[in-house]
Amino acid sequence: LWHDPSTWQNGIVPTPSSGPIVLPSNKKVLVLSCSFEEGVVYPSITIPASSSLIFDDAPISLFVQDIVVLGNMSIGAKTCRIFSNIEIKFFGPKDVQDRMGQNLGQKGIGVAPGGQLDMHGKQFHPTWMRLAATANAGDDRIYIMGPALPNWEKGQQIVITTTSYRDEITKENEIMTISAIQGNVISFTKPLSYTHWASQEYQAEVGLLSRRIVLHGDQDSSDPNLFGGHVIIRGQGRVSGVQFRRMGQQNQMARYPLHFHVLLSSCPSCFAYDNAFYQTYYRCISIHATHNTEILRNVAFDVYGHCFYLEDGIEENNTIAYNLAAFIHPILRPASGGSQFGEIIKETPDLLIPADTTAGGYYLTNAYNRVIGNAASGGWTGFSFPNLFVPIGISAFFA
Repeated sequence: LWHDPSTWQNGIVPTPSSGPIVLPSNKKVLVLSCSFEEGVVYPSITIPASSSLIFDDAPISLFVQDIVVLGNMSIGAKTCRIFSNIEIKFFGPKDVQDRMGQNLGQKGIGVAPGGQLDMHGKQFHPTWMRLAATANAGDDRIYIMGPALPNWEKGQQIVITTTSYRDEITKENEIMTISAIQGNVISFTKPLSYTHWASQEYQAEVGLLSRRIVLHGDQDSSDPNLFGGHVIIRGQGRVSGVQFRRMGQQNQMARYPLHFHVLLSSCPSCFAYDNAFYQTYYRCISIHATHNTEILRNVAFDVYGHCFYLEDGIEENNTIAYNLAAFIHPILRPASGGSQFGEIIKETPDLLIPADTTAGGYYLTNAYNRVIGNAASGGWTGFSFPNLFVPIGISAFFA
């Protein structure tokens, strides 16, 4: 147990004022509701290669700057999902140092080579659906398509996507709170402000934003510089049923909400299922020089930069299926798209990747992947398929 003095070599349970915390070697440390001090920020927690940090299925809140995973960090398992509310909030001002280790950055969870991260919250299914009938302004309920009916819950938040042109101007995406669900009827705590279209040829999407496990950046330290938390996986990573909010570090290379980083073929079990990415500062999921991952049934809303992202063009045999990306924002001024001449846009300190002026839901640099049943709403474009003649970035050295 974390809060048991006998767990620790000096017989003293570490506190936030103790400085960086390193778990004892060859230990499995269990975290309960009473383990962490409430409302106080721990500077860093390191899990050695021979140790594990395991979260109980209980309400747990952890305020922290960095978590370094050399061993194992587990919040549930693929076949044993967590039903309790678990929160990890990341703190810290903008800083580009690799505080968590080489290429791992800071303010988040860094999974080093050899490390393993498992986070699995309760599965809500489907994670997104479509309207069965037009919802008009003033309505306090919607009708959703079947045949599967959602196991969503009272009090959860959903987004209903806009069906108006130019969502950055009209701003008619709506976040609603569920008051009741009966069959395919979802009722809300307040009426809709806008009309959302549903007809034979097109229907607005309805996506679930709430999850039982929440990773988020502290608003006060994250919003000013769009510098939230991030999760980078250089070992093994399996993530499902997690909400990522105020995550990503804008214009910082490799600092995305969830990042599978240069794993090549070393992690065929890596996946991201049923997650929500909400108010993120720099992408949703980046697959970088990594093969054979599965990105399924995720919902993304209110995102800066390309959302679901194949980074260098070397990535192959990944599956990106049944995801929803909505309200995707270009970084800086959107690129011109009104002529056949195009526009040359160069890197600047405020625009690390010029392609983000054309940000869309899906940026797919290699066709040798499975892309199935995804939906996009808004953005400069929905889907981008840049034709890279050779791999770019660090992957140029692998070709």
